Amino acid sequence: MAENVYWVFEFTVDPQRLDELKALLETMVSSIKSSEPGTLNYEWSVDPAHTTVHIYERYQDSSSLFS
Repeated sequence: MAENVYWVFEFTVDPQRLDELKALLETMVSSIKSSEPGTLNYEWSVDPAHTTVHIYERYQDSSSLFS
């Protein structure tokens, strides 16, 4: 059994504010990679209609979430 902890988020976004969200997500990814060593994946995608965002986060284990 894997000890990894992961979340998948799905939410809607106003297409007119998508560029703002993309900038925020890029900042978050950069920050997480440099400050959370237990993070294995932090990925996001936007559907073709530019209205739904998916975020996938995966951590080494539960202790990585709070370090």
